[in-house]
Amino acid sequence: MNMLTNLQLVAFCKKALDMGAKYWYGTCWYKGTEDLLNRKAKQYPAHYTASRMKTYRKHIQEGRMVCDCVGLIKGFFWTGNGTQANKYRANNCPDTSADGMIKLCEKTWPVAEMPDVPGIVLWRKGHIGVYIGDGWAIEARGFNYGVVKTKVAGRGWTKAGRLPAGMLAYVDADMGDDKEAVPEETPLLKRGMEGEAVERMQQKLLIWNKKCLPVWGADGEFGKETYNAVRKFQRAYSLGVDGIVGPKTWAALLDVEAAAHE
Repeated sequence: MNMLTNLQLVAFCKKALDMGAKYWYGTCWYKGTEDLLNRKAKQYPAHYTASRMKTYRKHIQEGRMVCDCVGLIKGFFWTGNGTQANKYRANNCPDTSADGMIKLCEKTWPVAEMPDVPGIVLWRKGHIGVYIGDGWAIEARGFNYGVVKTKVAGRGWTKAGRLPAGMLAYVDADMGDDKEAVPEETPLLKRGMEGEAVERMQQKLLIWNKKCLPVWGADGEFGKETYNAVRKFQRAYSLGVDGIVGPKTWAALLDVEAAAHE
């Protein structure tokens, strides 16, 4: 499976803008339907008030795609850049809020210091958008706006963030003087992720302890067994025990691998 890229994320958001996608709270890039509307109205009655139902039904009649702010980003991942049916948590993208998405980022900047890299995300409390370059963003702004293109300046964004390498590859991207960046071959890995990087990490765990993954082995899926093995490894090497494979855990795993081949 090829990694999705920042440029694809930008293109997806531009397509959503061109399609006139609408804002429905709690949705992640679906075609608006009566069934979806009724389910969301029961789930989030404060957002689906009687005064708004006529507008929502107009979106349905027009065949609009719908999402909320973080749903635009999750929809990109869950549909594989629009190439597949919406699949929950696909492409290593968890089901999270706008505030949760910025916490996933492996690098963040104050907006005033962010690099000019399309595909980084913009955040303020409770809201998120996608930077598309040249001082512009695309965001699912709210019920009265839908998906819109806005100037970054004046929108109250407080942080910009680079999504983790396990989710998104940044191509043709100059991140500036970013000495703390995680190398591409050792991305930040968390429980729930899957892919080649997870498998490589599992193989290194098995070099350390060939019995640490007794059921699933190096299967490329970061499940409970791998999570527990990572924590045991971190404890053995006096690292922070959080079950997340970041730069320090990767460095220790690489040292173990190097020692095994000496």
